[in-house]
Amino acid sequence: MPDDDPGLAALEARRAGLYAALGRVGDFRRGALNAVWRKCGKPSCRCAQPGQRGHGPQYNLTRWAGGKTVNVHLRPGPELEKAEREVAEYERFRALVEQVTEVNEAICGARPLARPAGGPPPAGGGKGGLCEALAAEAAAEVGRLAVAAAGSLTAGAGLEAVELAIRTAVTRLGGGMLERLLAADPGYRGPGTDCGAGHQAEFVSYRDKTIDTVLGPVTVSRAWYHCGQCGHGLAPRDAELGTAGQTMSPGLRKMSARAAGAVPFTPGAGLVAALAGITLTGKRLGRHAEADGRAAAAVIEAQAAAIAARTLVPLPPAGLPDKLYIAIDGTGVPMRTAETDGRDGKGEDGKARTREVKLACGRRPRPPAHHPRRRRALDLEPGRPALPRSHPDRGPLPRPRAPARPRQAARLHARRPPRRLARRTQ
Repeated sequence: MPDDDPGLAALEARRAGLYAALGRVGDFRRGALNAVWRKCGKPSCRCAQPGQRGHGPQYNLTRWAGGKTVNVHLRPGPELEKAEREVAEYERFRALVEQVTEVNEAICGARPLARPAGGPPPAGGGKGGLCEALAAEAAAEVGRLAVAAAGSLTAGAGLEAVELAIRTAVTRLGGGMLERLLAADPGYRGPGTDCGAGHQAEFVSYRDKTIDTVLGPVTVSRAWYHCGQCGHGLAPRDAELGTAGQTMSPGLRKMSARAAGAVPFTPGAGLVAALAGITLTGKRLGRHAEADGRAAAAVIEAQAAAIAARTLVPLPPAGLPDKLYIAIDGTGVPMRTAETDGRDGKGEDGKARTREVKLACGRRPRPPAHHPRRRRALDLEPGRPALPRSHPDRGPLPRPRAPARPRQAARLHARRPPRRLARRTQ
């Protein structure tokens, strides 16, 4: 049966839908709920009368754990209702697991035999069937997601919970789609390929590799070659995807580097988890960020060495300035304790917590006074001759003061001191 068989595609779409339903399962607990009536044993109690069931009911959650039966007493009301929902969710989980098992068994029976370990992949490929299967899977998942989102909004789950659930479901769907697309090309490049050192590496087998992407973990099966003269192996598909020697995709590495550049490593991992839903540890994010930083620094140093050796001539910017000012300053940058051991600091305890970094900035001189932008600024400076009103570079004029009213002018005139007139001497 070929890979693009409609029955196999339908089974895989059904399995994807069941996996999505498993992701929507809520809190659950194992056990069985039962109601118990007990008699106290007193002859005068009403429970001793014929036909009486006893005191109760008392609700217990019973489960088998550690080779013995464990009973948990539940109070009627919210506690009992919560336990009923959790037990019902567990039964739903068991039913989904049973369905997933049945569908997987059917897929295993319908899928054809795998290609030989030492040979090429089958010719032709089933791209048409793959596209149809992906389209059917996406349509089914979107339909179920829309129904679940509408039900959550109607039940009052809140917009935040609904949008996070939609993002999780769509990300999971995208991860499965990406994995299927990558599986279409396992990277088989013939019985031999160049190892990078001028030798021929021979094809060995297909090996799986799990890569963390912005859509979640994805497993890629790629052709593995080994060079007998160099003594090392390689997968050409890794170099094509940009994942050679990496466990993160280029997109996730760039996202992690930006988070690590904005905040420390551990908060950066939390930032990636909150914004993208990708779980990383602070150490892992820091290792990848530092590795990318070293790679970027090596590129910059190589370019600088090439420029100094005159083997690389950078293009000059348009409009070269005839003069350039260089400003140099230093500032303290907080560092880890291991980077400041043995250094004197300015704190009260005498320990250093920062290291000085030199900064340099180049800038153009200010425009001359006759430049239009400079004249507009000088027009508002005190002590400068004002430009004519008709000049196009003249700045905005101040608003004229409104004339005083007649009564206000009379009051101002009455308050003025009398003018003293000096007699003219003949």
